[in-house]
Amino acid sequence: MPIRIYTYSNPYCLDKESNYWEFIKGGFQLCVSQTLANGMSGLYKDFYLGKLTTIAKFINYLFDEWQDEGTIVKQHAEIDNLISSSDLNGIIPDGIDGEKVRASLRLNRQEIFKSIRIMFELGMDPDEMDDSKMTEDQRYLKEIFREIRESKHSAFCLKESFTKEEVDEAISETIRDALGDDKDKEKKAAEIDKDIIVVHGIHQFTPLMLRTIEVLSESRTVIMLFNYQPDYSNIYQTWLNVYQCFETSVLQSDHVFRVSPKYEPASDLADEFGKLVNGEGRMIVNNVTNYEIVEFDSMTEFAGYIAERFEKALKTREKDQYKRSPLYYMDEQIYSANDEVNDILKIYFPDQFGERQFLDYPIGHFFISIMNMWDPETGELHVNDLDDIAECLSSGIISEPAKGQLLSAFNDCRLIFENETDIDGMIRWLKKIKKEKKRYAEKEYLNRIGYFRVDEKQIDKLSEGLDSLNQIAYKFFEDFNSDNQNFKKFYDKVRDLLINRAMESDDCNEEFKDIISRVLERLNESKLEDTNASFDCLRDTMQIYLTQVEKKNTGANWIARNYEQIDGDILRNGDQWTTRTNHFGCISDEDMTNSRNRDYPWPLDDNFFEYAQAPVDWKYQVYVHSRHEYRNFKRYALLYGLQFSRNKVILSYVKHDNKEDNELYHLFKIMNIPVVKNTSRVALMHLEPVAYITPEYQGRRFHSIDLYKFRMCPYRFLLETGIEDNTVYSDDYLLKQYLRVILENSYRMNHQNEHYFEDSARQEIEDTLNRLNQLFPFVEPIDKMDIVRDVIAYIQNYEVNKYTGSVIAVKEKDKEYMLKREYFLAAKVKESSDYSKQIFAETSDQEINAMLSENILCLERYTQKLNLFCKLCGVKNICLEIFRSKPRTTHEER
Repeated sequence: MPIRIYTYSNPYCLDKESNYWEFIKGGFQLCVSQTLANGMSGLYKDFYLGKLTTIAKFINYLFDEWQDEGTIVKQHAEIDNLISSSDLNGIIPDGIDGEKVRASLRLNRQEIFKSIRIMFELGMDPDEMDDSKMTEDQRYLKEIFREIRESKHSAFCLKESFTKEEVDEAISETIRDALGDDKDKEKKAAEIDKDIIVVHGIHQFTPLMLRTIEVLSESRTVIMLFNYQPDYSNIYQTWLNVYQCFETSVLQSDHVFRVSPKYEPASDLADEFGKLVNGEGRMIVNNVTNYEIVEFDSMTEFAGYIAERFEKALKTREKDQYKRSPLYYMDEQIYSANDEVNDILKIYFPDQFGERQFLDYPIGHFFISIMNMWDPETGELHVNDLDDIAECLSSGIISEPAKGQLLSAFNDCRLIFENETDIDGMIRWLKKIKKEKKRYAEKEYLNRIGYFRVDEKQIDKLSEGLDSLNQIAYKFFEDFNSDNQNFKKFYDKVRDLLINRAMESDDCNEEFKDIISRVLERLNESKLEDTNASFDCLRDTMQIYLTQVEKKNTGANWIARNYEQIDGDILRNGDQWTTRTNHFGCISDEDMTNSRNRDYPWPLDDNFFEYAQAPVDWKYQVYVHSRHEYRNFKRYALLYGLQFSRNKVILSYVKHDNKEDNELYHLFKIMNIPVVKNTSRVALMHLEPVAYITPEYQGRRFHSIDLYKFRMCPYRFLLETGIEDNTVYSDDYLLKQYLRVILENSYRMNHQNEHYFEDSARQEIEDTLNRLNQLFPFVEPIDKMDIVRDVIAYIQNYEVNKYTGSVIAVKEKDKEYMLKREYFLAAKVKESSDYSKQIFAETSDQEINAMLSENILCLERYTQKLNLFCKLCGVKNICLEIFRSKPRTTHEER
């Protein structure tokens, strides 16, 4: 049966379209998005959820085998195997290493997978492709595609034809799913005319959508609807450019939409916007003076603005006893032409974006990290990123005496592991540290080195934990050497670990047990018996299986919707004007014209579709045209939102993004709408309330060093004195500075009153440095040269009497000065000697006891103070104050 295409002028008056309303209202309705389905079901009594659903849900039932996760994994495996076995020699140019070509294809396996699926869904034929118009990579893709098509047992088997009964069953399944637990489920399902299919509002067609429409049109009437305004033909032309490829006429509505400023308050702006694009912008300046555009400095500031409004909605929801979702209570609905803002909002409000996935939990990170480290060529763990080890140790899989103990010990020792790439090397270093601790047990300065503060029991436990990690990894991957292996064996081991370790863990609460149970359910349903491929393929497809079976009503509720949600969301307000404001954000030139989200998967591109393959089939034409038109879709969506919004509107854009300056969308520049900077308080970070740390100070005796810390920064005092009970250096920069101080102080203490000879001093410093090499393994040879030079310079400038040539004797005040340098790495700063004098002003026991009394400290809020010593602070990576606003560089007075 032919496909019919109709337009409508007013989405609020679809039931007034006399040409087709009576015919379509009883049919099965497929929408481009759930948002549009929700909007239309709320607006029209004849449309209810069940009769109205998304085309994506129907596709999953009609092409269930093609969409099945087991099929997808097998397709990945098939591509993986073909990359290794395909006869590419005939098309690889002379002088090009074939193995490098295959390595490149493996690296882009995921993109090749997407490209091959598109080629199957479009019904492409490799024999009809013109090699001379292809890139080298496209010719490799074509060869893989050809071999898959010729295979008799390929997983790329897309059903070609359907009986009417099969389509009926897919429709019925979709309706039952959409109706859910509706008490009138059977009655409503029976009322739907399955021979009339109505497709609403699709502009960006996928190949599978087009194949679905073709299948439906073979046995029933298919009606396609979209909004069209002839008054703004240049903007709406994007729809005609796509739909004219269906090889059937577009029957335009004979109704004319009449603007009513009472109901559509931004319709005047929409009218001027549309006329401008039509080339009719003659008196625009005088017509839009009652609007303004808000400028946000950055995407973070924009996200902070949204976060404020969402937090307000959460409080209103709480007062209303949580009757509805948080978004219902927002007084401002945000639409963003750039999806990146939601990446920030996910950090602030993770629960709003759907149920947390299994792989996002610590135990999920264990599987990701162990996959990252395993080297199938050597059959060992190869560590490129120490964070992978940290993730494994914090997952709960490796047993430990107390939760977090292994991770804490590992982080303390992290610096000595920097150059190690295998577990055995890390364990050897732990043994060395244990040995050196005994050797230098009397050296007090070791207590300020992070990895020397780890006691012997912790070192032993960490060694055992790392060894256990090695054994678990080997057990998991012993079957995965450089050859292909069966995926089922791997997932059987995963299942055993989840049942025997994760489920039995004391830290596994009922909520997480439920998630693990649903992961096990998915694994039990998997079809992996004959799936064989490389380890890399296993790693790339792991996220498909290690995901829990989804619960109902746990999907994402986007705080900032994209422009593709505007058409349905606008309708949700119905015929009534509300107090909510619609905010259209990110209207910069870059964001409004960017089409990155609609790029073809590699190595497909425009030239491939336009020249390498003759575009004969209508599905092919529609797909390519819809991709080309995406850049014009956002412009249409914005006009639609302005024109049909029955709420007030706000316009905004982000000035700086990814270190680039954005320009306001040029059409609004022409309209001379004033731009105002955002003055709202920006929520820099959303943090859940936490209890204050209350250190125990009763009976503590403080010293001058503690008072210096308190004067310098109360927060530093809290962390170093109150919690750690010492200053601890853990990063290589600070430890190298500390090493200089140790060498300088040590030389003066050992040679006071002796005559100074530079050559002997240099030799002694070098010998001492070599002897301490086991304590500072991260110090490179070039660093040693710099350290020796700096130490000699310091000794000559500050420790040698220029008149006698002897090393100056150490007095009590000198010991105090040397101690300051050990705790602060500097006792003066060149930039502000007055500040140094204030911090290190001479003190007394009486002042120390008064300033650091228990009563005062109990009331202290321990605020952070950005100061000239922040760069040399041992807790700067916890405090982070130095990264908020850079102080002037700190230098030790030498």
